Amino acid sequence: MYYYIKGETMKNKLKAFTLAEVLITLTILGVIAAITLPALKGVADKIAWAKGLAVNSNIIKDGFERMLAHNEADTLDLTPLWTRAYENDELADKLKDELKKYFVFEKFETQDEDPYTVLEYNGTTFNNISGYKLYMSNGAIINFDHKNIVTKENCETIKENGGHLCESAAYIIVDVNGKQGPNTLGKDIFGFYLGKDANLYPDGGKDVYLYEGEEEESSIPQWDTKDGCQGKIPVNGLSCTARVVEEGYRINY
Repeated sequence: MYYYIKGETMKNKLKAFTLAEVLITLTILGVIAAITLPALKGVADKIAWAKGLAVNSNIIKDGFERMLAHNEADTLDLTPLWTRAYENDELADKLKDELKKYFVFEKFETQDEDPYTVLEYNGTTFNNISGYKLYMSNGAIINFDHKNIVTKENCETIKENGGHLCESAAYIIVDVNGKQGPNTLGKDIFGFYLGKDANLYPDGGKDVYLYEGEEEESSIPQWDTKDGCQGKIPVNGLSCTARVVEEGYRINY
């Protein structure tokens, strides 16, 4: 049925938005985007960092397992990098020559070459990185701090308490996305002890806690403590490594 109003056919009467209504709508959408986009980016970043940690920890473990196999050795102290002590200059050359047999990296540097700022989770500068940097082909930077392998005096106590790490061959820091940032411990930077057995022991885990401690108490916090990586705002970013690993390579803080 058709209705006639002043000579016009009104099958459907449409009402247009005014300019003011359009501007108000766009403003509201802009506010919503400003609130939600950073949160979405934060989630995406955490997924990417956790995935990068999983990928690079597998690369490291695989490389040292191949080192053992190539040298027909059961432990790293029987491979060329640890069969004797090296002076710093000599060690750098030896490390580069040996590691390039088992890892694909684009550049090898000392910490003094091309340094960059690393931050604690609270934003203060972290100055405790030493050793040598491997710039990986996937964009990560792996920092390798070689150690002379010495068995801990309290190894029996460590084992009695369920620990597996008594001899450390190196401390390894992984920056999963290189220099692009945020270059922060517990966000895109994580730490592991490399055991004599070529296993990686994440900082903040029970094995590292027992290895670093004396008979009863460690200066290195376990992740699930108020001084470690509990809650949403970690105190010790490196201890978050164990949390991320134990929670299936997810960053839940």
